[in-house]
Amino acid sequence: MMTEYQIMDLFQKISVLNEAGHTRYLQPENPTSLTNTQAIILHYILFEAKTRDVFAKDVEAYFGIKASSVNSIVNYLENAGYVTRETLGEDKRMKRLVPTAEALAIREWLFEEIHNGIVDTFAGFTEEELQELKSLMEKMRVNLLSMSARKEPHYTRDPKKAYKAK
Repeated sequence: MMTEYQIMDLFQKISVLNEAGHTRYLQPENPTSLTNTQAIILHYILFEAKTRDVFAKDVEAYFGIKASSVNSIVNYLENAGYVTRETLGEDKRMKRLVPTAEALAIREWLFEEIHNGIVDTFAGFTEEELQELKSLMEKMRVNLLSMSARKEPHYTRDPKKAYKAK
């Protein structure tokens, strides 16, 4: 049986592989300088902007990340020419994220690359395994959000026991 530390080690390795571009995302002919994270957020903006106005708060809420992280990524996307920020009405604080012609030009390529990366990542999984993984990952997401809200650890098990492999 694996301990929580061994499982987290595996999870971190998967995260690093994904972010480092060892996945199919944005491979092999990448016409952009986007990282996987930037590409996924641009994908979200492109997809959502088809039907509604998209704001930085939407990105924060969807991905569960801090405003400062979203701002950093959106700044990069704006400087790279993929999005603009447009003020709405009288409230100068409300700025929607609008994909540029440059972003629209790579939309289909980006959608296809992300789709293919997802398909490749989950190749060989049964429907039951995918449902179980989804359930477990949702529990992890809730725990991580709860941890960041509390600013202190919450141990339901003795953390010293987690180091011991069974």
